[in-house]
Amino acid sequence: IYHVDLDTSTATVHAGTFQGRGYNDEVNLLQAQFDTPTGLALRTHAYSAMGDNDQIYLYVADTGNKRIRQVGMGSLLPQEAGGIFQEKVMTYFGSGPANTPNNC
Repeated sequence: IYHVDLDTSTATVHAGTFQGRGYNDEVNLLQAQFDTPTGLALRTHAYSAMGDNDQIYLYVADTGNKRIRQVGMGSLLPQEAGGIFQEKVMTYFGSGPANTPNNC
């Protein structure tokens, strides 16, 4: 999963490894593995699976693993105001395993 800065025209890896397809969950951003991510949605506030209301999350349709994954993108609050950045990828919905019908 890349973060693209439109002002500088640069792209940096935000989450995931280059170790090929796979599933690695509840880990830091650069240790996570995905299998055929196909859709994205951004949520900037409200309740999350991690229980943090000031977080920005990216939700990824991890199609090959039959899961919706939640990726920490940062905090809406500065750290001195209580903002905490959850640098983690976790399953938000679905139970896998890959290639098993009707489990999402």
